Amino acid sequence: MSVELKKPSEKYKSDWHSIYGVEEREGMILVHRVRHSRNFSEERRKARQVADFAVKNHIFSSKDVKHIGLKSIIANQILRKYGRNKNIKKVKSVKLVIPRQDIRVDKQRRTISVPCLRLSLEYAFPNNFEKINQIEIDQEYAYIAVTVEEKETKQTDKYMDVDLNTTGHAAVVANPKTGGVWKLGKKAEHIHKKYRNIRRNLQKKGRYKKVKRIRNRENRILRDLNHKMSKKIIEIAEKDNCGIKLEKLEGIRNNNRHSKSFRCSLNSWSFHQLQKMEVQSQAARNTSSLYRTGVHLKNV
Repeated sequence: MSVELKKPSEKYKSDWHSIYGVEEREGMILVHRVRHSRNFSEERRKARQVADFAVKNHIFSSKDVKHIGLKSIIANQILRKYGRNKNIKKVKSVKLVIPRQDIRVDKQRRTISVPCLRLSLEYAFPNNFEKINQIEIDQEYAYIAVTVEEKETKQTDKYMDVDLNTTGHAAVVANPKTGGVWKLGKKAEHIHKKYRNIRRNLQKKGRYKKVKRIRNRENRILRDLNHKMSKKIIEIAEKDNCGIKLEKLEGIRNNNRHSKSFRCSLNSWSFHQLQKMEVQSQAARNTSSLYRTGVHLKNV
């Protein structure tokens, strides 16, 4: 069956930019991780108190948390981050958030300083960034968000197909021009089944905290697998000098005609995460992509 190929419509324009990590006027946002050698345990303890206050009271003024003793420029950022999100019920770990107003950069010496924390960082990432948006600091690393110029996407008339599956290989890549086929992510289905059985046994025993830890472990393993698959797909596209066709998968879970066993596989399928990683990598490497309409899933 032939399928019509389309670029993302205006309807999904805002989603397209959010998936890319791109703002039209400001360029693309990249995050670099830099190790620091400071002990910020006391500041992070105060930051958690501020976050707890924000979650409970939804207040955004640093005057209300002045008694905690955290620098007001950091407290303001944490209040905004946690106070506006009404879905957060409990805070576990909080990073120190420094806005760009309190960040100084010396590109010649390749150093970044944060006066409010008396912190100086040496960086090794490229100097082609336009500005630093903010820095988040945990006990070991500083996560530096920078804006870089978004380069013009390479246009091409050659595209390879990427099919995402719930069973078998998670992704199958095919290049019609060369006839090459790559099958990726064979162990994804096994990982889902393995941890689903572990969780089922733990739930029968009433060990619900352990169930949550197992679920988080599964998510980390699958995220790493998706990252490796997306990286491999982009490498193939660059090597063959072609773009990528992705399936348009909105609303596929709304179909109630699938069997119970298939719905279980479908709902544990992290296709959105894989697509998001692919599109972000494409934006970073200026590889073009298309969405194709019409998704056909085999009910097994």
